[in-house]
Amino acid sequence: MSNQGSTLQIQSLEIKKKAYARPPKKFVKQIDFDHIGVFEYSREKGTPAYELKNQIPSKTKKLRRREVMLLQQKISYEKNKKLIGKILKTLVESYNSVKKIYTGRSEKFAPEVDGNVIIKSVKKLKLNSFYKVKITKADTYDLYGEVVC
Repeated sequence: MSNQGSTLQIQSLEIKKKAYARPPKKFVKQIDFDHIGVFEYSREKGTPAYELKNQIPSKTKKLRRREVMLLQQKISYEKNKKLIGKILKTLVESYNSVKKIYTGRSEKFAPEVDGNVIIKSVKKLKLNSFYKVKITKADTYDLYGEVVC
């Protein structure tokens, strides 16, 4: 199952029961997200959950978040590697004159939260315009490529 290009937000209250201790990792593997954000549950005054007993210790929440994020990094990297050689419609959003690279995002990347497409181009590109970019390299979060005609 692939969730290409989708964003899913899951809000949950962790309860100290063994049955609930590890489902997030299994769920992340099963859904096979392209991108995911993972946040630790935090108590908020005025909510019913604030008064619940048996709150999960902060150290445990941090560890669980880290485990899920490490798993997701592997998934994202494998998915990004499969895009090498592909041509993606990419919105060019900025130019770094020091590094001489453009930064944009493909249709699969949400602004400000997902990865970028880092673009090398010998010709000047117009910002806020779409270009076809052939992906030549990938890492966990970002793609790298060149504009094709």
